[in-house]
Parts: sequence; structure tokens; C-alpha cells
Amino acid sequence: VADGLVDMAVKHQLNVYATLAYAPNWAASSVQANERSGPKDPADWSRFVQAVVNRYKGKISHWGIWNEPNLTHFLWFADSTPRAQRIQTYLQTILLPGSQAVKAADPDAVVVALDLAHLGGSSLENKAHAWQPWLEEVLKQAKGSIDVISHHTYQSDYMRSLDGSVWPWEYPSFLSTVQAQGAAQKPIWITEIGWKTDEISEAAQATEYTKMLDTMLGRAWWKRVFPYELRDDPN
Repeated sequence: VADGLVDMAVKHQLNVYATLAYAPNWAASSVQANERSGPKDPADWSRFVQAVVNRYKGKISHWGIWNEPNLTHFLWFADSTPRAQRIQTYLQTILLPGSQAVKAADPDAVVVALDLAHLGGSSLENKAHAWQPWLEEVLKQAKGSIDVISHHTYQSDYMRSLDGSVWPWEYPSFLSTVQAQGAAQKPIWITEIGWKTDEISEAAQATEYTKMLDTMLGRAWWKRVFPYELRDDPN
């Protein structure tokens, strides 16, 4: 199935941003969360990443490493697991070996990360999934392993969080966090953004997307944007 989709994209001159993620039960650190668990053995994960990148070299050049690792829904941890331990597990078993495997298979490939879910605010500042401590610590330790910094936000007034004035009870902006970690030279992609199709009309969506694209065009640091999704799952 993946081969056919990739070939069709190439045929229509579409560039693919492919996300590498999750582990089958035999390779998972915990079967409690099924495929959303991280890899038990980083070597298994590295072999998988290298095999996939080798398979699509020349067709796919941009590779995401996992999806929203700050959410237990996508990277399972027990509720009691401290945030620092979660971040180190992501770094040592997923991001660093994954990035190295991408480059080993295709030195010209582009590694995209972290695809964090934008959750924060005073009520969450001590929570394990708050985005800002994740971004800060990962860039501090591994910015050399990331070519493009990616993020997910669904807020209609998203610029408050990305680079504008923020509410007093929120963390510093996404852009200022990137800059504070010496990563301002790296391109930034917003790899998920959208408005719920069961809550607003198609006309309202069109208005919001137009405003968002106009906003993007006025910011040199914001290089790509990916709407997700044009129609939501009806459930």
C-alpha cells in the first residue's frame, strides 16, 4: 500500500513528508499501549528506520521522527513517570538513533522533529505533556540531529503561541523557545493545524485558512504548513 501511495505522489509531482513511528508488539517497550509504545531496543528501531529510508530514497527526502511524543496517547508511559525520564527515553531510544539511521541511509535526507502537541498553560506547567519543557530540553541536547523543527497547534489565535504576545499564564512563545536554545537558524514547519469540521462551517474554515496563510507569508521563519485535516473523522 505504501509503495503505491508514494509512487502516485511522485507521479503527480507531490513531495511526501513521511512520519516514522510506533512499534509492533514484539518490539514494543510495553504492550499495554499496543503500537504506541516506544521501541524496547533502539537497535530494532534503527534497523527499521534505515530500511524504510533506503526503500524510498530518491522518492522521499523528508522524514519525521515519531508523532506528538509528549502525549501518552502516542508514546506510552505510566502516569507516574516523571517528565524528565520521558524526555530522555524519547531522546535516547527514538530521536537520536532515528536521526542517525536516516542519515546513514540517505545523507541528503532531512530529519523533521518534534511534532509536539501544543499543550501548556499554568494548569499544565507541571504536567508531563506540556510542550515547552519538551522542546527546550530536546533542542538543548539534540538540536544538531534535527534539520527542521516541527510543531502542532490547533488554536484559532495560534500566533499568540507561536511568536506573538502570549497570555500571562502561558509559557513563552514557541519561537522564543527555539531562539533561546540557539536553533533560530533552523526552518520551522507547522505540521498540523486545523479547525474542527463538525464545529465550524466550510466557509468559516476557508476564512481561517486564508488568515493563517497570510500570517505565514509574513514570517520568514515559518517555511511550511500542513492542514490536518480537511475533513475530520466523524467519530
